[in-house]
Amino acid sequence: MNRILLFMAACAVAAQPLAAQTLATQTNQSPALTFEPSQIVASNFTPGAPVIAISIAFVGKGYSSTTSVKVMGGVDSDHDGTVLLPHPNPVPLRSIWIAIDRRNADFAVASPRGYQPPQGKPPVFHKHNAAVDEIEWESHAAYLVYAHPGGGIWTGFAGDGALEPGVRRNGTNRTSFLLSSLQPLLDDNDKKPDEIKPGGTLFLVDAYDLHTTVVKVDGAMLGGAN
Repeated sequence: MNRILLFMAACAVAAQPLAAQTLATQTNQSPALTFEPSQIVASNFTPGAPVIAISIAFVGKGYSSTTSVKVMGGVDSDHDGTVLLPHPNPVPLRSIWIAIDRRNADFAVASPRGYQPPQGKPPVFHKHNAAVDEIEWESHAAYLVYAHPGGGIWTGFAGDGALEPGVRRNGTNRTSFLLSSLQPLLDDNDKKPDEIKPGGTLFLVDAYDLHTTVVKVDGAMLGGAN
């Protein structure tokens, strides 16, 4: 397992009530995450899969809550499609977990039983010099995980504002990410993508209430970029 790079700083936010909405429906054969007392189980991945898991969770800090980010990984060494991720401490109830197969970008998204993060809105794509390289999303502050087709997982954190050449407008509840600003999740991600491509997957998580959007990028989405 390669050394995992720290990719996001914790963001202190006030606790807010959360609505219960379902992210997506999975079949029995889809990759899945389940939570056990001392471990997290990533199942239904391809045999031998190297799986990386990212969690974004609310943890108590005095009279407020802080978003805490954790990254862990494992390999399906016995080729049964299951990876066990040790987690000796209790899993925070208000948390969202993303597990990604590093080889083919298959993924599972889940939260502990009893909690479902609110559903976020779809992102908007922008292009510069004909390359679609910017993601805009409705959020005051957000985490982004981008699984790029052909390899590589890239991450970022940004506050609200609309990016323009040399200009950021704050307070708009619109968070923007340029691909050039993203950081590699793993130290063997050595080629930063210069444009978003069909087949990639975006995971966007709000830092204030964990509302979440998961998007499998296709050509029609990118064709609508402005």
